Amino acid sequence: MSQAEKWAMHLAAAQQCFEREGHLKVPRKHVETISLPRPGDGRDEERLLKLGAWVANQRSRAAPLTADRVDQLSAVGERCRHRPRALALGYTLGGLRPCLRRDT
Repeated sequence: MSQAEKWAMHLAAAQQCFEREGHLKVPRKHVETISLPRPGDGRDEERLLKLGAWVANQRSRAAPLTADRVDQLSAVGERCRHRPRALALGYTLGGLRPCLRRDT
């Protein structure tokens, strides 16, 4: 499995968790179950993903993330008004935490 495929799976898990919980403040040990179509027969296959560790890692590795990946993460929490300025100032995703919550 490529790194891009792993990224896409975890991003889908983050979106699923956000839609259900309204935030991505998950404990590091949180595991998210997602369903993916199995190649060939198209039936769904359940995957257990260590979402809490992945979210924590993305926040701590925000500097080396591409702008496209930062945009994808921020999009999970819908609109982020502070994203362009925060990125220009070199903030990490930890500093973008308000962007990862649903605006009310």
